[in-house]
Amino acid sequence: MNSALIDISGEVSRQTIIAAGTTDTYQGHPTTVLTRTGKLICVWPLGHGGPCGPAAESLDGGRTWTHIDDRLPPEYATQCRNCPTLQKMVLPDGRERLLIFSARPPSGDVHVGPCPLGIVFSDDDGATWRMAPPAEVSAMMPPTGFIQFKDGSVALFGQVFKSQEQAKDRPTDDQNVWMATSNDGLSWSAPRIIAAVPEKNLCEPFAIRSPDGAEIALLLRENRHTACSMMCFSRDEGATWTAPVDTAPELSGDRHEGIVLPDGRLFIAFRDRMIDSPTYGQYVAWVGTYEDLRNARPGACRIHLLKSWAGAKAPDGTQLEGWNCDTGYSGVELLPNGELLCTTYTKHWPDARKHSVVSTRLTPAEIRT
Repeated sequence: MNSALIDISGEVSRQTIIAAGTTDTYQGHPTTVLTRTGKLICVWPLGHGGPCGPAAESLDGGRTWTHIDDRLPPEYATQCRNCPTLQKMVLPDGRERLLIFSARPPSGDVHVGPCPLGIVFSDDDGATWRMAPPAEVSAMMPPTGFIQFKDGSVALFGQVFKSQEQAKDRPTDDQNVWMATSNDGLSWSAPRIIAAVPEKNLCEPFAIRSPDGAEIALLLRENRHTACSMMCFSRDEGATWTAPVDTAPELSGDRHEGIVLPDGRLFIAFRDRMIDSPTYGQYVAWVGTYEDLRNARPGACRIHLLKSWAGAKAPDGTQLEGWNCDTGYSGVELLPNGELLCTTYTKHWPDARKHSVVSTRLTPAEIRT
């Protein structure tokens, strides 16, 4: 039985425009981080997987935002591309390090030649940022999964094409998922393959720890979009991983991102790819227990978070530009006041304006089924 669907996508009072698209400017795929001081930071590219550069911070829980592009090193805007991912870790001395991962292709084109990982970092709550040397891990699509292990080290999860000769980012080009580790977030071990399934195009992994802390789940986008997403698990802090298996259909999607709620439920946002879903291609969230996730059960509910007009018809019946399924890369944060803040890129208006970076908010208490 499918889980219930809750729709808050039309509730404008919940929404904040972080960066508005125009007829000329496409505001791309954002990620967010909530620092230990309560500051929110958001980064995104211009265009669909285009150049990096834009960044903003909020000191009031995401209700107002200030651009901080000028704090980032110039090389970030000139050398880094595709969908940047913003992460945080605790260093051995107790400081919090913020990290922006991106593609840093020597040629300037992520589709030509090897594409190392670009790293920009801050050790002072985002006041200043520095560029680290590129890391030799595959970053044509910047790695999306990140988790801190119990020993203080961190793991990064990404993907690499099985055949470099056919690495054209087509749905039929299979990919494997890798993991690399680091003690500082700047220098990384050689990546090792941890998930490989024949006839599956696995990519954009997302790592989340079970509420009891004993296990790590890794959700995997299946980029052929003919079946469910996949998942694998580790109970030894990433030393070994189970063979990937299908998620519940309700968790099938692209670019999962989520958190454990205070009551132990999981809240996971993504671009909906469940076959025959009424919100296919839209920005949704799945809510359920960890046991629901692990046992491929439907969960308690799904939530339509924000509407995307890409590929749809405007109210006057005219066909809008854009590709359906062009939304859903996101940040998900639990704010100090208990609200959930979900941020994505979406074609927010049914007119000629291109994609915008938009957030919506809700509280865990509202999620009742």
